[in-house]
Amino acid sequence: MKVIGKIEKQTLHILVHYKSTHNFLNSSLTRRLQYELTAINSIIIQAANGGEMVCKSVCKGLKW
Repeated sequence: MKVIGKIEKQTLHILVHYKSTHNFLNSSLTRRLQYELTAINSIIIQAANGGEMVCKSVCKGLKW
C-alpha cells in the first residue's frame, strides 16, 4: 500500500507492508531537511520485495 505523508512541509510517498519491521528514508532527504543521521553497526534488512538492503545509520526522533 502506498500513502502520502509529510515531514515538516515535505511530501513523502510512504510504502506500507504488513510484515515490515522498519521504516526507511532516503538519506538525501534527511540532509535536505537537516536531520542528523547517527551511524550504527551495519545490519541487513529484507525489503518487502524480497531484496536485501544494508542499513548503516538511523534518524533518531524523526516523526512522520
